[in-house]
Amino acid sequence: MIRGDKDTIHVLFCANPTYYQHTGVSACSLAVNNADSNICIHLITTARDGDFERDLHRAVSRHRNLTLEIYPADLSRIEKLSTRGHCSMETYLRFLATDLLPYDLSRVIYLDSDLLVLRSIRDLWRFDLSQKSLGAARDYPWDPDRSESLRHRKLGISPRKEYFNAGVLLIDLDRWRSADISEKLI
Repeated sequence: MIRGDKDTIHVLFCANPTYYQHTGVSACSLAVNNADSNICIHLITTARDGDFERDLHRAVSRHRNLTLEIYPADLSRIEKLSTRGHCSMETYLRFLATDLLPYDLSRVIYLDSDLLVLRSIRDLWRFDLSQKSLGAARDYPWDPDRSESLRHRKLGISPRKEYFNAGVLLIDLDRWRSADISEKLI
């Protein structure tokens, strides 16, 4: 593992084995469009499956700039959280990242497993969080002048409220741990 290398970009995915094919596609798009960067992929999962893991390792190993670490999660802390609608147990796995990822990691980029990475993520990796625990982008499109939006209605929030896209996050693990944010979210 390349943990100690300060130039390595650390990326977190959270998925169950049936979604590893999507994770593999996302990881390969990450490798191809970041060929000049070493990337350590951290995968938090709800279950172990040797066949799916072998396939994922095989896909990742085709790229010299990628390494992969898999962490099975103890779901006891999150098992009572709501899994209705678009929220699955895997949605909550990122809350466990500070417990599962190595303590010498100070930050990680979280990516949803169904994303394609089309350019370098180096600028995101280096982004100054200005003493914040989390970096996220306002979900697009956000139009403060509309009286109501379909997306806001589906989410059950006021059209005047801003919300962020949780599919791409920059997490300061040290601050997250010191503020005990996982416990607050759970």
